[in-house]
Amino acid sequence: MCEDMGSQHTALLLYTEVRWLSRGKVLVRLFELSHELSANLMDHKFQLSDRLTDFLWLSRVAYLADIFTKLNEVNLSLQGKNVNIFNAKDKILSLSRKLQFWISSVGQNDLDCLPTLNDFLEENGYKLDEDIRSDIADHLRDLYTNIIKYFPNINDNNNWIRNPLSLTEKPVSFSTQDYENLIEIASDGQLIQKFKEVSLITFWSDLCQSQEYSSLSRRAIRQLLPFASTYLCKTGFSNYAAMKTKYRNRLNAAPDMRIQLSSIKSNIKRICQEKKKNHSSH
Repeated sequence: MCEDMGSQHTALLLYTEVRWLSRGKVLVRLFELSHELSANLMDHKFQLSDRLTDFLWLSRVAYLADIFTKLNEVNLSLQGKNVNIFNAKDKILSLSRKLQFWISSVGQNDLDCLPTLNDFLEENGYKLDEDIRSDIADHLRDLYTNIIKYFPNINDNNNWIRNPLSLTEKPVSFSTQDYENLIEIASDGQLIQKFKEVSLITFWSDLCQSQEYSSLSRRAIRQLLPFASTYLCKTGFSNYAAMKTKYRNRLNAAPDMRIQLSSIKSNIKRICQEKKKNHSSH
């Protein structure tokens, strides 16, 4: 089907399918229901029905089910309004290290890291085909290479933001005043306790209210404000598309989007009452 559609359509199709499969557990479900599907399709002329009893094909599907599940878990962990660049860095670093471990495990024919594939082989008394094992190892290596290329290692110059105790000497980019303020923060028991109890953005935002630490806290906020992933952008676009339909093409959606995307829940009833009061007073 892909060959008939041409290269441009194929690229779009693959991009769409990968996004679709990574969101749900479609491959896992397909694999789990392979026997039922095979039985139901026996009396129907379905072009791919023979694949559901093909050991080699099912081995590949089992592997894909495992790898998509793992990637989906990482994807979900990078979503949310409180994800920052440090969270994202940790998750990507973890994934790259896991990929190295999976490559090594598959090379030694240890498939515990791929539970769906491992269970399939053990339940049926099969051994993994050597060509498929080689393909899996190559695919994992390609994933690792692309992860490293797409997410280059971020330096730790800003590690003081999430661990004020980590700095033991003044960075070149720090003024003397900023470094002395950081020493004061790291030595203040109450602030360190608060640091452990609240999010990074809350901690440094609250310090912005203090004249003493305003310069240092603004420096931290500048690193925490940028989006660590496209989650908020996609959320905003989805809300915009839902509100500004063809029946509301003249709607200024910005105020409504602000309400939809804000972490502060609006008291709509109170706002309406205030509006009503203002109108009645005139």
